[in-house]
Formats: sequence, structure tokens, C-alpha cells
Amino acid sequence: VPKVSPATCPVLLGGFGTGGAFPMWFFERASWLFGMAAYFLPFTIMYLAVVKFRSEGHNIPFSKLISSLLTPALLSGMLHIFVERSEAASAASQGLYGGQVGNFISSLLLGFLDSTTSFVLLVVLTLISLLFTFSVTPKRFFSWLFALIKKRFAKPEGEVTDLAELKGRASH
Repeated sequence: VPKVSPATCPVLLGGFGTGGAFPMWFFERASWLFGMAAYFLPFTIMYLAVVKFRSEGHNIPFSKLISSLLTPALLSGMLHIFVERSEAASAASQGLYGGQVGNFISSLLLGFLDSTTSFVLLVVLTLISLLFTFSVTPKRFFSWLFALIKKRFAKPEGEVTDLAELKGRASH
């Protein structure tokens, strides 16, 4: 199983302004299309390459392909939601924020929702897309999330939170 797909290198190198004429040209086109979400594309391509080589018959399951391609598009929309509408097309043509895809998605959503609601909708859709991409059930994801939150906010064993006891320890 390949660790890195050769197709990821041009996008990644070009994103940092290095690698030669082809990687920079490739990233320029990717950023025109997806804006800043073009930095996410190498990981999408690499994931799809791994899925292809691990699957039986070397075929990418349709649901993984669609959800993998939908994720950068939804990220582009998120990046473009809060751009001033009068500047959105100009920013997209320069490959800024969410690029052309982000401009299309944000314009579509902002036609009937406000920016905050559109952003929340895109976050939820991106989460759903990622769950499909990695074949994770919502139950498994939320149990992991709640365990993480519980661990983060759990009091360490032996920690004293009673004020009287703390004062008593301080006076000794």
C-alpha cells in the first residue's frame, strides 16, 4: 500500500510556492477552483489512493468517492460564506477564500439563508461527509466526542475542591 500518492506532491509543493512550474501551475488551478481548501486536496487524493489500493478489485466505493470529493467543496463554501457579496466573485477569481466552488455554494445558500445559518449547515454537512468518507457511524463518533469531553473536564483523582479543606492545608 503506497504511503503517499504521487499526485499529492504537485498540489502540496505548489501550495508553498515551490517545486517548479508544474506544481505551482497545478496549485494555482486548484486554488482558483477550491480557494484555500486546495491545501486539503493532497490529503483527499492520498486517502482515495489508499482506499483504491486496499479495496478488492482496486475500485473506490462510490460513497467514499462522492463524500471525499464533497468535503473540500463544502470546506470551500465555509471559507467563502462570510466574504462580502460585492467582492465574492472577484475574490473567487483570484483563488481566495473558497474559490469558484466556494463562491457557487455560498451564493446558493445565501440566496435563502443568512450567513450564520449557512455556515452551521455547511459544518454539519462537512461532518456528515467526513463520517461517510471514513465509514464512521454517528453513534461511534459522538461516543468518542463525549468521552473526549468527559476526559477533558474530569477532575483528577485526589484533587481537593472544598474551600475549607484547602484553607486547612494552607495553614499547616
